[in-house]
Amino acid sequence: MTEKDTTVEKRKLPFGLIVSFLIVMVLAGGGFYLYNNLGSIVEKTAERIATKTLGVPVEIGAVIINFQDKAVTVTDLEISNPKGYKNPHAMTIGKINIAANSLSKEMLVFKEISTDDTNLYLEVTPKGTNFNALYEGIDRSPKETQATAEPIKVIIEKVSIARSTLHPSVTVVDIGTDKITMPNINLTGIGRKENGVVASEAIAQIVNHVITVATEAAFEA
Repeated sequence: MTEKDTTVEKRKLPFGLIVSFLIVMVLAGGGFYLYNNLGSIVEKTAERIATKTLGVPVEIGAVIINFQDKAVTVTDLEISNPKGYKNPHAMTIGKINIAANSLSKEMLVFKEISTDDTNLYLEVTPKGTNFNALYEGIDRSPKETQATAEPIKVIIEKVSIARSTLHPSVTVVDIGTDKITMPNINLTGIGRKENGVVASEAIAQIVNHVITVATEAAFEA
């Protein structure tokens, strides 16, 4: 298995780690309240914001928060396919681990965001792929905490996507191919050069890169 290390610069690069950002944003905006109302509040809020940002339904199995260590664990994340595609999900992630360096209402600095047991369901149709449709549907407009507030920016020191399995299918001829084990993906320095980027831009960069790697893996198989 080959490791791919990519330093992300200021360009539109390509995944479902969006909930990682969203959950920590919620924590930064109301930590004390959430501390006393864990679980369903964080889970439902993250699902709602992720669904709005991605433009497709997003569901989360559970959220475990460790305020002392500034750590969040998300389990059983499911991102639905855009409309018009056969499979119920575009991707699922068994576990997301989020380690933060510092959190404020202006800047979120993540030490590492890592995933485990990721499944990507690539669907090729006459009109294109579900991955491209998902990427194009991302809402990249800056999110503001208040009407006059500046959008929260993020810096991600490292994103690690391991144990990823690609499940390609070609609906043009109604066939599927064997599942493909994808190479580990490491992204570093997201937002560092720009002293922070809005979360939607960071998400777009990650999603674009993962889609690129998945597409290459499918054609090389």
